[in-house]
Amino acid sequence: MEGDIKHNIRTFPTIYGPRKVAFFFTGILLVNYIGSMVIAICMPQAFKAYIMAPAHTICSLWLLTEAKKLDKANYTKEASANFFQLLWKLLGLEFLLFPFI
Repeated sequence: MEGDIKHNIRTFPTIYGPRKVAFFFTGILLVNYIGSMVIAICMPQAFKAYIMAPAHTICSLWLLTEAKKLDKANYTKEASANFFQLLWKLLGLEFLLFPFI
C-alpha cells in the first residue's frame, strides 16, 4: 500500500483504509459461506449438506479468526500478506471440496 500512496495510485485501501476494505470483503466472503450452508441445508437433493455445511462453517471460522488477527496486528505488511495467503488457501480448499459436494 505504501507504493500506491507514494506513486499516487488510487486503490480501495488507499481511499477507504485497509481496515474498512478488509472488513467489507471479509463480510462478502462470509455471506457467500453462509449462503452456501443455507443452500446445502435447503436443497439436500442437489448438495451433500453433511459435507458442505461443516466445511463452510470451518472456512468461516478460519476466516474470522484470521481477520481478527489482522485487525489486532493493525494491518502491518506481514499480517496483510498472511491474510492474503489465507484467502488463496480458502480458494484452494473450495476447489478441493467441489467434487464432493
